[in-house]
Amino acid sequence: MKLVKVKHKNTMTKSMQNVFAGYNHNLVIGDTQFYDMQNMTSDNYPVMSPREERGIVDRLDNPFGLFGGEALAWVDGNKFYYDGNEICNVSETEKQFVRIGSLLCIFPDKLIYNTHTKELESMEVVIESIGDTRYTLCQLDGKEYTPYVGVDEPEYEEYSCWLDTSQTPHVLKEYADTSAQWIEVATTYIKIENEAIDYQFSEYDAVTISGSDISELNTDNIVYGTGKGYIIVAGIIDEVMTQRSEITMKRVVPDMDFVTELDNRIWGCSSKNHEIYACKLGDPKNWRCYMGISSDSYAATIGTEGDFTGATSHLGNILFFKENALIRVYGTAPSNYQITTIHCRGVQRGSEKSLVTINQVLYYKSVNGVYVFDGSYPTSISTELGNGLYFDASAGYCKDKYYICMRDAAYEYYLFVYDTLKRMWHIEDRQQIKMFANVQGGLYFVDESNRLMIVNTDALEKALFPGIPDDAYQYPSEELYPGMNFIHQKEDSISWMCETGDIGLDISENKYITMLLIRLVICAKSKLTILVQYDSSDIWEELIELNSTDKKTLNIPLRIRRCDHLRLQFKGQGKSLIYSITKTIEQGSESND
Repeated sequence: MKLVKVKHKNTMTKSMQNVFAGYNHNLVIGDTQFYDMQNMTSDNYPVMSPREERGIVDRLDNPFGLFGGEALAWVDGNKFYYDGNEICNVSETEKQFVRIGSLLCIFPDKLIYNTHTKELESMEVVIESIGDTRYTLCQLDGKEYTPYVGVDEPEYEEYSCWLDTSQTPHVLKEYADTSAQWIEVATTYIKIENEAIDYQFSEYDAVTISGSDISELNTDNIVYGTGKGYIIVAGIIDEVMTQRSEITMKRVVPDMDFVTELDNRIWGCSSKNHEIYACKLGDPKNWRCYMGISSDSYAATIGTEGDFTGATSHLGNILFFKENALIRVYGTAPSNYQITTIHCRGVQRGSEKSLVTINQVLYYKSVNGVYVFDGSYPTSISTELGNGLYFDASAGYCKDKYYICMRDAAYEYYLFVYDTLKRMWHIEDRQQIKMFANVQGGLYFVDESNRLMIVNTDALEKALFPGIPDDAYQYPSEELYPGMNFIHQKEDSISWMCETGDIGLDISENKYITMLLIRLVICAKSKLTILVQYDSSDIWEELIELNSTDKKTLNIPLRIRRCDHLRLQFKGQGKSLIYSITKTIEQGSESND
C-alpha cells in the first residue's frame, strides 16, 4: 500500500479584542484582562490607557496623619496644620482624626480644634489642689446653707432648713408654709473651693475626684456649677469642712485604639479593657457623664475574643471590627443601644486605614482579601488579585473608585484601584502610600517620599477657580491664597506597563497565531514599546518601538513566530490609548494514512 500525504488548504480566521477589562493575577484569565500592570486606569474603559498625572502639592518631613472634609488637616513632625496654617504642637505619634460638627478631634493627643472659632482646647483636664480645700453645703446657685443639724425638729421660726441626722444618709429638709411641714430636699450640693480651680470645667462636665476627705466624692461627679475658685457637685455634708491634704480633680477621656463618629457622638474601643465607649451627645470632652438622660455617655464590655482591629460608622450603625468578627451597635440613645456580633471576616490587624464607604457600601481589607459590606454580610471582591497575601492596607476614595495600598510578604507595595461601577481592578502604582484624605472631591495622599499629592488635580482647580475651562490647567497663585497648599507641579510623564495572560491556550490543535494588528493612539512626546514572550520562556523579545512628537492614530501589524502560546507586554512613557488587538489565526497542515 502506498502512503499518500494530503495537504489541506490553510484556513484563516480573525479574532478582535476591543474591550480591556483590568487586572487579573490568576493562572487562567479572560482575554480582556491583564496578568500584570503598572500605572493603568479604567477611566477610558473599554480602551486600555495609563492613568493621568497627579499633582504635587507639598513635601512633608515626617507625616503622622492626614484628614479631609471641608479642608485638609495633617500632622508633620510635631506640628498640626489645618487648611495650610500651623495650629499647634502635638506629639510625634500616628494620629487619628474625628470630626464632630465644627470640632476636629485629634487622638491620641486628645485635643479639640474648633475650625470655626480657631480655638484649641484639651479634652482632658487635671487639677491638683493648691493650699486648703473648703467644702460647704449649698444650693444649686452656690448660695451656702446654714442649717440646723440634729435629730429633733428645730423651730421653723429660727431655721429655714434642717439637716436631719436621725437617718443615714442624712437628709436636708426645708420648712413649707403651705403644708406646715418639713419637706425633704431632693438633691443637695457641695461647693468645693480651691484657688487652683479657674474655669477649667464647664457645667455638666463629668469630673473624677480623688484624695478627698469626703469618701463619697472620690468617684465620677457631675459639675452642676462652676466659677473662679470653685465647682459644685451633688452631695451632702453636716458642716463646713476644710481639707489641707491634696485633692485631684480630672476630666478623663479613655485611651482608645480606634475612634469614629456617628450622630453627634464620638465612639471608640479599647482592646486592653475589652470595652467600647461613646462620648456625651455633642460633647467629645465628656465620656463619664451618667445623668440618666438621653445625652449621657455610654460604655459597654465586649466579650468577643481578640483585639479590636478597626472602627467606622455605616448606614446609621457603629461598627467595631476584630479579625474574625464584626460588632454592630445600633440605637438612638444609651437607654436603647443594642450590640450584635457577626462572626465573619473582619478587618485585618494593621489595616484599619482600609475602611472606606463608597455609595453606602463599606470596603475594607481582611486577612484573606478585600471585602465589601452592604449591611447584611461581608463578601470578597478580590479574586482577581490572585492567591498572594497582602498586609498593612491604607485606603481612600475618589468618585466611584476605591484606592487601596497594600504590601506583599516581600514588602513590595502596590496601589490597587477598584472601580466600583465597572467592577474591575487596576494597579496604579508600585510604591507605598502612607495615608489618604478626601477634600471636596479631591483625593490627597502622602507617598513613600513624603510628597503630599492629589490624584484628580481638577478637583483642586475647580474648588479654587470654578470658571476654569476643563481643558485648561492653571496653577493657583500663593499670592492670591496665602497660607494654603497648592499644586506646584504635575508629575513628570509617567511610565506604564501592562502584560496579557497566555494567548493561544484556547486555540484548537494545529491552529496558531500568525499576525497581530494593534490599533492605537500615541500622544505627543510619548513612547510605546511592544514585546512578546513565546511559550512561557521568560524571555521578552521586542516587536516594535514607537516614538512620537505628535499625536497619531496607528494600525500596527506584527508578525508572530509560530508557537503554542504567547504573552504580550506594552510598555510606555507618556500617554497612549490601545483600542483593539486583532489576532490572525491560521490552520496548520496535517497528514493522514
